[in-house]
Amino acid sequence: MPAVILAGLPGTGKSTLAAALAERLNGHVLNKDVIRHAIFGPAQVHYSSDQDDLIQQFMVAAAAFLWQTNPNLWILFDGRTFSKAAHRKAIPPHHTILCTAPESSIRERLMQPHLAANRTWQLYEQVREQFEPIVEPHLILDTSRPLHANLELALSYLTK
Repeated sequence: MPAVILAGLPGTGKSTLAAALAERLNGHVLNKDVIRHAIFGPAQVHYSSDQDDLIQQFMVAAAAFLWQTNPNLWILFDGRTFSKAAHRKAIPPHHTILCTAPESSIRERLMQPHLAANRTWQLYEQVREQFEPIVEPHLILDTSRPLHANLELALSYLTK
């Protein structure tokens, strides 16, 4: 039951890295933004803590379901809700990758169109203030580096 949590602030490249890892590991990404929009549609999305918590619970349940039929499937949990220690503890034994980037890169990324309409600099600052330190072992990747370099570092970390 290999699990990977991609943690980090908005705009730090979690989704890009998750997709690349899933492709290389033949894994499956559970992306909080994609799930939120699939469940609630544009009219009912409101980005509240309650909605975040519900999506996170759904992600954990979906992973358990997937592992029932394929216990060796790599599941990549992609979402800033995993910046909370309690949410990380809900995932079975896992690897954690913290995505970071210089603020200049993050500002540029946050100006690009994205499924999550609340992805703004103000959200970045708010989440940064509330981000709970990751105390368990984890890999830190600066996603302003080339994707292929980060992908190789992540794969080495995950398969050691």
